[in-house]
Amino acid sequence: MKDGLEFYLKSEIRFTRNATQHKEMAMRWIAFFDDQPQMLAVRKEREALHLMYLRQHENEILIAGGLREAPGSAFVGGLWALEVPSKERAVALIENDPYFVPALRSYRLFTWGKASGDKAVVL
Repeated sequence: MKDGLEFYLKSEIRFTRNATQHKEMAMRWIAFFDDQPQMLAVRKEREALHLMYLRQHENEILIAGGLREAPGSAFVGGLWALEVPSKERAVALIENDPYFVPALRSYRLFTWGKASGDKAVVL
């Protein structure tokens, strides 16, 4: 757990930014994660670090959650809605997440422009 926390803190220092500048340059991205069955063990082991990471980046990772095929079934992936200045920043956030294990979790990243851009979205 200590190594994971050190990795997390190093990545956080590297990506700290001014919140005002972030909002002025932000683009919306959606990340879809596809997990292998073995990812369940990683989720259990790293959940606290992952939740801390999401809280630390809540101004960029606006929505995050696990995906299941049916209520109560095992997680098979996840979804994030991000607002960041570039695709590179979205990739950095994804690949520095404690849950990201390339052999067990793949992702697809899409830019997103919502319809009715003048309408606020609240979930």
